[in-house]
Amino acid sequence: MEFRTPVHIAPFGFRIGHSHKGLLIGSCFADRIGRIMRNHKLPVTVNPFGTLFNPASIAATLKRLEERRSYDAGDLTRYEERWISFDHHGAFDGSDCEQTLRRINEALETGAEALRTADYAILTLGTAWVYELRDTGRIVANCHKLPAAMFRRRRMSASEIVETLGEAITRFLPGRKTILTVSPIRHLGDGATENTLSKSTLILAAHALTESLPECRYFPAYEILMDDLRDYRFYANILYDGSTYNGHVMDIHYTREGNNEIPGEDLTAYGTSTTAAVTRTGYYMGKFVNEKQQINNDEAYASSQNYIIWRYAEVLLDYAEVMFRLGNTEAERTQVNAIRRRAHMDELPSLTWGQLVNERRVELAFEETSYWDIFRWGIAEEKLNGSSNPIKAMKIVHQMNGDITHTVSNMDRFPTRVRVFQKMQYYLPIPWDEIRYHEIEQNPEWVEV
Repeated sequence: MEFRTPVHIAPFGFRIGHSHKGLLIGSCFADRIGRIMRNHKLPVTVNPFGTLFNPASIAATLKRLEERRSYDAGDLTRYEERWISFDHHGAFDGSDCEQTLRRINEALETGAEALRTADYAILTLGTAWVYELRDTGRIVANCHKLPAAMFRRRRMSASEIVETLGEAITRFLPGRKTILTVSPIRHLGDGATENTLSKSTLILAAHALTESLPECRYFPAYEILMDDLRDYRFYANILYDGSTYNGHVMDIHYTREGNNEIPGEDLTAYGTSTTAAVTRTGYYMGKFVNEKQQINNDEAYASSQNYIIWRYAEVLLDYAEVMFRLGNTEAERTQVNAIRRRAHMDELPSLTWGQLVNERRVELAFEETSYWDIFRWGIAEEKLNGSSNPIKAMKIVHQMNGDITHTVSNMDRFPTRVRVFQKMQYYLPIPWDEIRYHEIEQNPEWVEV
């Protein structure tokens, strides 16, 4: 059985290493990949103008970096006590004109130098939809939450993208290896059909560019993630086979040698304790773990890393649940989408109870909330009774012929034990001495023995 969506990528004919300088421009997917590359000490410059979503703005950024033309006050727009640039992400907005310009021009210098010295560029396309200023027709990189009436929205055609981006790559990245990707993050705020049209347009344009430009390649990030793991919080919270932690590639698979399956390094006890516990599920938890923090540097508690009891995301989810029960679905959706934006996930155009429950499950994973949520919602008899919902285990084996098998099974550690939850267990019994002394009623179904 295949648990992943296999996408076969033909060799590009070149490799990226620590001796190659890179420039990444585009959507928040570029931000994410750039952060990973930096963590691995690759010399990259990422989005000097901030996150950019459409091909026209990416092309305009390359042109401005090549010209190395500084911004002045005439390039900024003042709106509600903020100075903004329509070439930049909202992260550059500021209340002081001079400070805003200084940050913009410092970033421009950094980006211009990165463009001049880059051995390769990765351009990540987020959407084919663009917003034009009605009074000038200029395509903006970001609307900065200005009134919608100021803009006209339209979808770029594949041919327009090829012409616009192709000219920029040819003029400003001559002889440089250029990798095009389409961001797997879906813009469901545009609508499901409109998002599909947008992504399809970008993919058509990207392939046309790779066919016409010899130094241009396409990396199928969209195809890899579209039918696989699409929630970034999985990668942030879970250490899985092949993931990287503190410079170490997690080795959580077996390798077949003859009739034997040799466990990987992270399936074998090692380190300070030869009896250390190793994973039974095929995964390790990576949430709230600071890679720079030693976990054995405190004689009393092993680690001095603080334990997080309650955080802001849980506040928003609690508020969203209250709003849902009050029928205020707009307020509920606003809170949930604030969390999803932080996680670089698509905003939800609507929100059902099932989706809200899933958001709590994913966002608050490993934070000891799910058990109490089940109690609050009165579904413990369904979720905590009998043999339902067993913990699953993943076993990965690298076979001798090069195949990789993934086997999921129930982690049946105590096969003779059957979990029992009775309705009376929603409430603990009050001590019978207290019942008699205060002459109060016992919680339902508890009897004195």
